[in-house]
Amino acid sequence: GGDVWVLSIREVTKADTGAYVCQVNSNPPVQTLFRLNVESNKTVAEKVQLRSSHNYTQCCQDANVATKCLGYCSIHSLLEGTVGVKEEECEEHLGDVVRCMADQRNHVPCCKRENVPDICQELCRGEYTAQDDFVKSHFSCADHLQATLMCISEGIDLLPRPPLSPVAKVLNARSINISWVHPQLAAATPEYYVITITPLQTFDPPEDYTASRANKTTVATKGPLDGITIQRYVTKVPVNVTTFVQKMLTPLTWYEIEVTSENRHGSSLPPYTIRALTRSEFEPPEVDVKNIKLPDVMSCCVRKGVTHERCLRNLCNPHNEKIGEPDMIVCAPWAQEAFSCLAGDYDHSDCCRERGLPDVCVELCSGQVSKIDYKYFRCVDYFTDYRGCLLKGYGVLPSVPERVLVSNVFASNVLLSWAPPINNSDSVTFYHFYYRPIKPARGCMTKWLQDVGDITYKGVYAPRSPHVLENLCPDTEYEVYIQAFNSHGTSDPSNRLLFETISEVELEDRKKEYTYNLTGCCKNVLVSPGCMPLCDYNA
Repeated sequence: GGDVWVLSIREVTKADTGAYVCQVNSNPPVQTLFRLNVESNKTVAEKVQLRSSHNYTQCCQDANVATKCLGYCSIHSLLEGTVGVKEEECEEHLGDVVRCMADQRNHVPCCKRENVPDICQELCRGEYTAQDDFVKSHFSCADHLQATLMCISEGIDLLPRPPLSPVAKVLNARSINISWVHPQLAAATPEYYVITITPLQTFDPPEDYTASRANKTTVATKGPLDGITIQRYVTKVPVNVTTFVQKMLTPLTWYEIEVTSENRHGSSLPPYTIRALTRSEFEPPEVDVKNIKLPDVMSCCVRKGVTHERCLRNLCNPHNEKIGEPDMIVCAPWAQEAFSCLAGDYDHSDCCRERGLPDVCVELCSGQVSKIDYKYFRCVDYFTDYRGCLLKGYGVLPSVPERVLVSNVFASNVLLSWAPPINNSDSVTFYHFYYRPIKPARGCMTKWLQDVGDITYKGVYAPRSPHVLENLCPDTEYEVYIQAFNSHGTSDPSNRLLFETISEVELEDRKKEYTYNLTGCCKNVLVSPGCMPLCDYNA
């Protein structure tokens, strides 16, 4: 786990053959002796016959790799040592370079056959890790560069491209539907697709789910695999199939899903990884989303004598999300009629005050405006909040989500759950929750700024409860709240909840506490003493 120091000698000759000492100036000194043998002055490029003429440079150009770094996108340049620029100068582009070189194919099996060590297989799978004080130097893999590039050169023409746009849809507590699109045409075509589903973490039901069981007459039925730990589901399907339903999963479990193409020579890399959370067995059934109609404000304006087309289209239209000062000027003669119709004989002033509208704009919310002059022009900047209060008063928005809970708190993720709003719950199309760290440590704050910039809250969409909030910092306090959305707008925010993730040390202690006791299980089910030796994974 300490620092790694690497001695790199470029452009070696036979004269460089000899003994080399790596020494730490400690007391007493610690040293290691190595002997270097240079067998030939010939360059590696003279021994290599590339097996493909694939254009890696075009991919690099499409990824906006700097022109000076395009030498890294050429196998010939890499082998001949004619890249022309130091690796450090292209550090920010090397991730794209490596991804282009692998071209979404899995070259790892070939690299293993060529005895490329695990630590040097990043390029084989299209990954790149920047160097730092505690990561191995890329120079330590220089001896394996020729074999790696040969595998890539060969694999481009033999291995299939990955499927496109894989999507996972959770059907119920025990089933997920996975679908994808055939890959782009290439020299090598898939013979079948492979769906890999890996369980990451099973969550305990939130408290509200547990409490509701006492009020239900139905009893949850156990699946055939309950009590059995499944490490991974791997399924092959014919190449003419582009959808698959994985059944017999565990309720309220987080799964990682990958879809790859395969043929007799090997496989592609997954285009990306999907994560899906199966539902609780105690959730209510889904209902069709109901579309709630807005009041006919435009007809009201016409009845009250508003005739200007711009006023009818912009001001008397609650669907309109923005107005400008010209609209206020043009519509000034019909101000009393237009704002009266918008208010719908209801005083929205309290909502507007809660949302911070200036007093002069609150007058518009009451619907009691006799005329419009220049002092109201500033209200165009608050029109979104004004419109939100109108929609709330019309009764078309969902109310606040109920019983928001945080449970299953770990070092980097928690489970959020909530109940639907009391009002207009059947109109909700999705939920949006916002969260932020409170007084994060320096490393956590740096990560937060890299992810979201200087915004106060990060927003995440969720189709329904529950939802896993991931990529959190350990041992950090967070604030979170949630809103419901329908076709007209958003509910008021829920109450803010505070929670604190556990530390990495506490997480390890939990893992030890919940380690499966095979011997104890055998004793509990009264396994005979003569068979107890079998209750050991090392038996």
